Amino acid sequence: MKRKVRDVGLMNTKLDIIAPSDIGPTRPVMLLALLATLFLGLFIIYEREKLSDSRYDQQLRREVILDVFVIRENIQAQIFDRILALRELATIISQDPDVSDEVFGAAAQRYLTNNPEVINVAMAPDLIITSIFPIEGNEKAIGLNYRENEEQFPKVQQAMETGDGLVTGPVNLVQGGQGLILRQPIFVKRNPEDEASQEPWGMLSMVVDYQAFLDGLGLPEFTKKYDILIHEIGAESHEQQTFFGDPAILDRDPEKLEFDFPFGVWELAATTAGGWPKFRPDFQRTLAIEYLVLVLVLGVLWYVLQLVEAHRTNKRLLTNAIEALPDAFVIFDPKGRMVTCNSRYVELLGGDPELIVPGVHYRQLILAAIDRRNMLEAIGREQEWLADWEQKRKKGSFDHEITTLTGRVIRASDRTMPDGNTVGLRVDVTELKEAKVAADAANKAKSDFMAVLSHELRTPLTVMLGMARLSQNIDRLPASKALSGKVAQLPQEDQEILGNHVDAVYASVKDMMIKVENSGEHLMFLVNEILDFAKMEASGLTLNREQTDIADIIKTAADQISPMILEKGLELVVDDTSCVVHVDPKRIQQVLMNLLGNAAKFTPAGKISVTTQIGPQGVEVQVEDTGLGMPDSEVEKIFEPFHQVDSSKRRGIGGTGLGLAISREIAVSHGGNLTATTTEGSGSIFTLLLRLPPVLDEPIVCQDAEMLT
Repeated sequence: MKRKVRDVGLMNTKLDIIAPSDIGPTRPVMLLALLATLFLGLFIIYEREKLSDSRYDQQLRREVILDVFVIRENIQAQIFDRILALRELATIISQDPDVSDEVFGAAAQRYLTNNPEVINVAMAPDLIITSIFPIEGNEKAIGLNYRENEEQFPKVQQAMETGDGLVTGPVNLVQGGQGLILRQPIFVKRNPEDEASQEPWGMLSMVVDYQAFLDGLGLPEFTKKYDILIHEIGAESHEQQTFFGDPAILDRDPEKLEFDFPFGVWELAATTAGGWPKFRPDFQRTLAIEYLVLVLVLGVLWYVLQLVEAHRTNKRLLTNAIEALPDAFVIFDPKGRMVTCNSRYVELLGGDPELIVPGVHYRQLILAAIDRRNMLEAIGREQEWLADWEQKRKKGSFDHEITTLTGRVIRASDRTMPDGNTVGLRVDVTELKEAKVAADAANKAKSDFMAVLSHELRTPLTVMLGMARLSQNIDRLPASKALSGKVAQLPQEDQEILGNHVDAVYASVKDMMIKVENSGEHLMFLVNEILDFAKMEASGLTLNREQTDIADIIKTAADQISPMILEKGLELVVDDTSCVVHVDPKRIQQVLMNLLGNAAKFTPAGKISVTTQIGPQGVEVQVEDTGLGMPDSEVEKIFEPFHQVDSSKRRGIGGTGLGLAISREIAVSHGGNLTATTTEGSGSIFTLLLRLPPVLDEPIVCQDAEMLT
């Protein structure tokens, strides 16, 4: 019996708290849990028995392999002994094809004396047995023509064709009984001086008593424990032989070993007598123990189920923790149905609290919010907005901002968990958005102010520079010409005195106007830098790209800066590497002039060099100087707006600190970069990277050239 003790405010619905007297699962749940455990235990016992049987089978197979290995070694040893003897006799015949029966019999006698299971040794020139030893009991074999023996001729023909010896058996012998026949083809040299002049002579064979051979190996005793098969394999073009056993053994998944001797490829296959056992000997006792363990596990489970209340307590704790969150929290199951949420979610979503209950589909919640016109961006495009929302949800994780009818901005963040459930947070970011808008407005006001100020400064500066340039030609002004005319009317003596004074005044005015122009040009450069920076912050850089030779851009920049460099007594070295690039030539020239100007300002003595390299990433233009350099900590800071290296040697050089920031922005806008490497006191290297585009209207042509000084 459940009783409701308090309302935790979850979704404005009642949360049932179970009293301590009701702790414990219901009987159906317990029975289901026990039944599930029973089935699981039976499954584990079944799988364990399968594994144990598999291990027993593997152990049994290992024992079989060890035993049949001994049999195989015995067979190989016996066969090898007879092969060696047969080859010795074959060697005698191949060296003397007309060997007499007495010589052949003497050689065969020596071997048969120590091998009583050998029935006879026979030689068959032209495949007709003419000599056999011993003759007693083997008389019927004399005159045997292998070509006429349907049972033996296929193997004889195989040996003659391949030139290799072979083992045949068991074979029904013409003299009666069964035998194991080892055959060795014999070839003789008709021309002793020609190694390749070998011709077939005939066949040498050795007949071993089949049953005696088996008894000597102990196979009859071995078959009491194992079923074995010894047969020929690999003879694809000839009939395969079964030496011993029943070929049906191959259908019982036997263990197999191959024989290692030159007379054909043979295999020994073996299983336990009657085939492999299905169960291990002690499986019944083990099974009884496992069933006893299962009963004990079921008893323990009954006690464990009593601890379910701990799970309920933890669940209640998690629910209260979710409710304590300051932001809205919600969970949807894999089908999009709401699992739980906190009261903050109900508050932010608004609408009917009775709608926002577990089981409601998120689509219903969105449609209800749209119907209440509580999402400004969805008004007038409800279906389109909903389709876009659902498409984002299908991706699993997404963030979205919602503006409510009251002007509040809600950031919705949904994350899909591995189990398919989706966790959502709804955070009110209205204050953050307002702060961001205010910051953006302040930044825009700053940029607008800088742009207006720069424009207002350029107008009077332009007039001042124009007047300064005009005043440098003071002697050509109408008033000056009139004064010169008056002076020309004076006596010669006064004319020279007054003319010298007038020329001195003109020279003084020109000198002052040159200084005014230089100061004005410097001020105009600073104003232009501020104006470029303001444009860059406001709307970015506008590029007018065209295909231009990088050498022309470098030459133009160097020509304009060279007077400043030469005036300081520095050496300027520029190479003329040619490469067509797709850039805004004015902007790239601006960058190079800035780099060369900085190099000139911060290089007291030495030289400045400009080199161009064409690499896999694009064109690299390096401006290197032998000047003051800078600390490593300042390398990246110099590209920040208004930053200047704090050094006593640099103070008084001047500048706004915007040149390198603007130059890097120009490089990045071209898809490249501007970097610097430096050593304090030893100079700096600035590298401008311009990436080559993959496709241009005209092919890119790059050509290295020599350095020009």
